[in-house]
Amino acid sequence: MKLASSPAERDLYETLAEIYSIIVTLDGLEKAYIRDAVSEAEYTETCSRLLKQYKSTLNDETVAQEFVDLETFKRTWGVCC
Repeated sequence: MKLASSPAERDLYETLAEIYSIIVTLDGLEKAYIRDAVSEAEYTETCSRLLKQYKSTLNDETVAQEFVDLETFKRTWGVCC
């Protein structure tokens, strides 16, 4: 991972890190729901909130350009969910 060379680049990396954490959290939430570790109501509420955050984050044009799409992001940043 290269270091940011400007405040704007640092903000971009922080935002991409937030997207990464949302993806990993959604994966864990799905696994917990399948194992009945969370109720359907908790699952629905949490999943909806995380998806809203995900979509809101991608509204930024700079972030969307770097993100490209989910498969590209997963491949670029080593997400294996």
